[in-house]
Amino acid sequence: MVAVDSLRPWNGRVYRHLPEGTPYGPLDRRFAARPNENRWAAAGFPTFTFASSPDLARASFIQHLHKRRANALQEYIAPRQLFAIDLDLVRVFDLRDPVAAEQLGIRGAPNAFRVHALASATGGFLRHALGAEAILVPELFAPKDPHQWHLILFLDQVRRPFDDVVTGIERLETFRCPTAV
Repeated sequence: MVAVDSLRPWNGRVYRHLPEGTPYGPLDRRFAARPNENRWAAAGFPTFTFASSPDLARASFIQHLHKRRANALQEYIAPRQLFAIDLDLVRVFDLRDPVAAEQLGIRGAPNAFRVHALASATGGFLRHALGAEAILVPELFAPKDPHQWHLILFLDQVRRPFDDVVTGIERLETFRCPTAV
């Protein structure tokens, strides 16, 4: 059984992007509960996904377009504005560590998380049963690379004022999708 003491504090910098020129900020919650393809959270539960690096944020977006077969639309997609966001969290479960996944009874991590239902159930358990604010998850296209990961922030589990959790936001460069993936 996983104990609540498996949740650890975490602070650091993560990355997120939005369409350039959008009137919404990088942490605007109005669309956070609408993910229908989020591997780690069910629709209806407010969640933000962050990347560990600007390169991973860009690559994940391009992979998302490829997965949705939107290659033909890439020339019409607005440039993306990249943001660096500094977070200070108190209850984070690290699924990058296969031993942590085994504590949950999951064998074969991180590759086991390629099964969408397993990843979603794991995220739901950590969110609802343990009250995790966030989980650190491996990038499934480079699961052995310790520098490639995502932070999944469960907004409904954040108990402190958001201004205490978000310690900085920096607007970085914009990027465009390549015309072919």
